[in-house]
Amino acid sequence: MDAGFTPVKLSLKAVAMVDLMLLEDKADFKFQTWAALKAHDPAISNFVSVGSSDADAEGQYDDLRQNKTLALASLLNLTTAMNAIQLPSLKEILWDESLA
Repeated sequence: MDAGFTPVKLSLKAVAMVDLMLLEDKADFKFQTWAALKAHDPAISNFVSVGSSDADAEGQYDDLRQNKTLALASLLNLTTAMNAIQLPSLKEILWDESLA
C-alpha cells in the first residue's frame, strides 16, 4: 500500500541492518480483550480506566474494539508513547464522539 525509503550505503567494511515492515493489502486489527490487556499491559489498561469504573472502562474499550478500530489503534499508539515519557497524572479520558 505504501512504502518509506531510507538509503543504505553499501560497504564491504561494515554490516548494515535493514528493517522492513510489510502489511497485507487487506490487513485488519486484532486487539486483545479487556481482560488480556489488563493482564499483559496494566499501565495502559490503568490509563484507559482513569476516571471510570472497571466495568465502564471495559465497555468503552470493547465498543472501540468492535466499532471504532482506527480510534482504538490511535488510542493504544498514543498511550504506548505516553507510557515511555514522563507526564503528569491524568484525570480521565473523554469518551465522547470527539474520540473518532
